[in-house]
Amino acid sequence: MKTALTGEPKIRGYFARSANKAVFLYRRRRKETWLVSCDYGDDKGKRLTPKFEVGSRFSGRFYPSRCSLSPNGKQFVYFVMGGQQSDFGERYYCWTAMCKPPRISAEFLLPHDDTWGGGGTFLDDRNLVIFSGMHHGRKELLAINNQTICGTKVFVSDTFGDIPKAAQTIKVVDDGWRGTGHSQMLSGRWWKTCGKAMLFARYRDDWQKHGEFDCYGYVLADQKRRPLLPEALMEGVQWADFDRLNRLWVTRNQYIEIYKLAGLGTEARPTKRIDLERAIQEARS
Repeated sequence: MKTALTGEPKIRGYFARSANKAVFLYRRRRKETWLVSCDYGDDKGKRLTPKFEVGSRFSGRFYPSRCSLSPNGKQFVYFVMGGQQSDFGERYYCWTAMCKPPRISAEFLLPHDDTWGGGGTFLDDRNLVIFSGMHHGRKELLAINNQTICGTKVFVSDTFGDIPKAAQTIKVVDDGWRGTGHSQMLSGRWWKTCGKAMLFARYRDDWQKHGEFDCYGYVLADQKRRPLLPEALMEGVQWADFDRLNRLWVTRNQYIEIYKLAGLGTEARPTKRIDLERAIQEARS
């Protein structure tokens, strides 16, 4: 069954830091987002053809900048507003939850009264920081601090982006990104190196117009800051990152494109182009 799209689809990706796995949020329309998982190689990187699995559909709003994939790619923490949560009693305004992608069913769910906090980040496969923000009064948050839930130890931070003192001795699994952190917010700039290529990301000047799924602008350059892909091509990119097989992945609208870093230039073409809309339609048929 095919349905017409309304608005511009957008994709946000998350690479596992110690496994050849990824998760994608495919915002099909304003209040419809699908969770899609991807396995792009075995432990030796032999599978070069990505294998995608379409999971759950969520009716509500995702906050993609407050989501995180565990380094092994087995768990995903997310922050959402609206929608339904059938297994947790009362209806909540917004909440943080952890799931096993591509299913979005929550292993645990923490309600929030506002959107000033929420979401979290995995430090490693067994330790997770959740951000409470201005949300201090809920018993659920206080009860889980320093507790182990579903095999994951949860730390609660009062400040968005900060790691609480109790978790600062944990060795964080590095994702390769460098630069200013979330505490700088709109002045934030980040970069990541892969071989001789450097990927730069920063908030768009008009990020509020684009929304969280498309709030960053990207530039791919060599170590002398010379562009490796045309600016016009990168202008339409919604998300970009290097995978563990030294390839560049970018998303635009409903498509994921994969580039080999060797031979990049003005005439570069993706080696693979995946249509997530087509994958969704096939999964629903």
